[in-house]
Amino acid sequence: MNYIKELNAFNDWLETNQPSQQEILLWFALMQVCNRTVWKEEFSVAVSVLSNKTGGMSASAIERARAGLTKLGRITWRPQGGGRASLYSIIPFVHLTEACDEGINKQNQIKQNETKERKRKATAQPSCPSVAKQVVEYLNQVRGTQYNPLNKSTIAKINGWVKEGHSLEDFITVVDKKVAEWGTDPKMMGYLRPETLFGSKFEGYLNQPWGAGKVLSQTDQTILGMMARGEIVEMPSEVALIGVKEENRW
Repeated sequence: MNYIKELNAFNDWLETNQPSQQEILLWFALMQVCNRTVWKEEFSVAVSVLSNKTGGMSASAIERARAGLTKLGRITWRPQGGGRASLYSIIPFVHLTEACDEGINKQNQIKQNETKERKRKATAQPSCPSVAKQVVEYLNQVRGTQYNPLNKSTIAKINGWVKEGHSLEDFITVVDKKVAEWGTDPKMMGYLRPETLFGSKFEGYLNQPWGAGKVLSQTDQTILGMMARGEIVEMPSEVALIGVKEENRW
């Protein structure tokens, strides 16, 4: 299953269908869980987990939304009994039949797992002397750039913020936020560089809402949130978010 194609197809499907807000939230939650299982055809997930992922929906609301998505032909599910979580299957919009697409999917899955592991290791080792190096290496990995992690100016900027109490996770959050905001905009992606990200506006970037400076559709807001949480690790540069209007915010 191709995550980006499914999200775009779902957005198109919403133009001719009118699921409830709760049904939309549940579909996105199930897609997140399915993604983390590396697209198993059938997967289990507890109602409590779905509640957390849908902003606190009650069990009864989840059951109604589940029934609605089933009726709309978007999912199937079955109880397991014995107090175990129910099993779900997502009915895809896009059926990948070409061998090249399947190969790309497998490569993307491997990249997702590798990036998640890099994030895990980075946040688990927040020692001050190595923060600057880890931050720049993370930016390079995310963007495919080759900024020098030993650049004195970059190290000075990052270490200055570290001395004020900022952690490695703060720098990774800023990178993720600005990649989500600028990563598909040719006019803005050039500002995804150390001197901009970790300069005088660093704290502003850290504390800004996700998607600041954009007018986003509901689907786009969800996509940005999933990117931020690592649930969509990398968005191809040729995929543009739908309904986005930019403002200059650098």
